[in-house]
Amino acid sequence: MKTSSLLAILGCMLSSCGGGGSSDGSSDSAVLVSEEITPAAPVLVEEITPPAPVLLKALDISVYSGNINAAHVQGWKSAGFSHVVVGTQNAAVAKQQLSMLVAGGMTVDIYKYLYFTSSMTTQVQNALAIANGFPVGRIWLALEADPGSLNVWQLCELIQEGIDACGTMPIGIYTGNFWRTYMQGCAKFAEYPLWYAHYDNVPTFDDWKTKAFGGWTPPTAKQYMGNTTAGGNSVDVDKDILWLNLPGGGPPPLAGVPTARGEVARAVMVQLPARGWTR
Repeated sequence: MKTSSLLAILGCMLSSCGGGGSSDGSSDSAVLVSEEITPAAPVLVEEITPPAPVLLKALDISVYSGNINAAHVQGWKSAGFSHVVVGTQNAAVAKQQLSMLVAGGMTVDIYKYLYFTSSMTTQVQNALAIANGFPVGRIWLALEADPGSLNVWQLCELIQEGIDACGTMPIGIYTGNFWRTYMQGCAKFAEYPLWYAHYDNVPTFDDWKTKAFGGWTPPTAKQYMGNTTAGGNSVDVDKDILWLNLPGGGPPPLAGVPTARGEVARAVMVQLPARGWTR
């Protein structure tokens, strides 16, 4: 009795639900209706043209330049200098110099003279702490200190440590006679911008045709006059030329300069005067 009642109930439920067919006699199969999707209108992105590379007249100053004022900055600008690289030997002096330069409308970098007898990481971090809060474009690692008995492989490891400590800050390498004397023409770091010293008092890169070293092709900056003054004031400065706003490919090629690393390694190398940032 219970079984027959249950079957009757199930039969009724199937009948009311269609029991294999719909109430209008159509098939029970599901019909999928695909809704036509209209593609979104393309988003127009304005193409941003990066600034063109500019070869600037630049200066570099240090703790030995002392505190500077607005008149110094204006004098430099009036003489055509628009970029300054600030040494980080003394935090208070470097910050004062950066403040005055930025307030006066000049672009700035910093440099760190590295000693191979101290932690490279700590030295770089201390320099970056000085730059914090200022629109510094690049940190230049100044490599010219006497490395003592360290060989080229040990020097490469230490230099790499300094580079790694820079993190995301753009990096450049300042060097000259040191690289030829101690690095034996090593091209390991040629991917980084080079600022080299050659005191020929000529603000061009023409000398690179015979002075090329280290696989750099071509250099980004040149220090062509040291321990001098500019802009009608007595502040001790060095004079430079420097490419700014460089694309990923680096500076424009120089006519007559070897472009392959192998060619550069074979280029005639002439000893540059030693440069002592600590003076």
